[in-house]
Order: sequence, then C-alpha cells, then structure tokens
Amino acid sequence: MAYDIFLKIDGIDGESMDDKHKNEIEVLSWRWNIHQESTMHAGSGLGSGKVSVTNLDFDHYIDRASPNLFKYCASGKHIPQAILVMRKAGGNPLEYLKYTFTDLIVAVVSPSGSHNGEIASRETVEL
Repeated sequence: MAYDIFLKIDGIDGESMDDKHKNEIEVLSWRWNIHQESTMHAGSGLGSGKVSVTNLDFDHYIDRASPNLFKYCASGKHIPQAILVMRKAGGNPLEYLKYTFTDLIVAVVSPSGSHNGEIASRETVEL
C-alpha cells in the first residue's frame, strides 16, 4: 500500500508542498513504542507493571527543517506539540492514523549520507 507520512512540529517548518500539509516534514519512516512491563505468577493471574514509552524517531531527507532540528537539539528548547499523520496515497487520500505528542524536545539528530543512488542524504531524529 502506498502512503504518505507528515510531521508537523511547532516552530519547525519542513518542505511539504501538499495542500493539507504545507510546510510540514515529509517523513520516510518512523518508530515509536509503548511497552507494558507485566508479570505472571502462578495462581495470581496477570499483573500489570510500569509502562515504558520510547522516543518517537523518524527518518527524513535533509531539508530546511534540519538546521532548526539541530538548533533545538543543541539548546534543549521545548516544543509544545508535534502531530504525525499517515494517509493512504492516491486519488482520494485517506488519513488513517494521527498521533499528537506534547511537551517535547529534540533528543537526537543523526544525519547520514551515502553514494548508493539515493536522491538525497537522510537524517534520523528522535523527539
């Protein structure tokens, strides 16, 4: 299935030209985990434990958002909100996933490049 991914970060513009997601970051891939620490004891049933939430990390082509992502990471500046949207691509695009994150910082910016025929260099960012 073809899909588009956009990330709108307060204070940081990307290069999307999409009508509904103008100036947002065009995301190539993303990862985010929430993990429930649970225990099972004989005769006691399943118990829940502490929840562990990881950073949102995403890959995108290096673009005009990159210098600001670097600055926010270096300074520890807080970001009020970021919204990640996935939608099915095509003639009638359907947004089917939306995550809203609040009170963030840029924790990691990791640019990379290669000569393997890719259009542009990428970077991985963690919020």
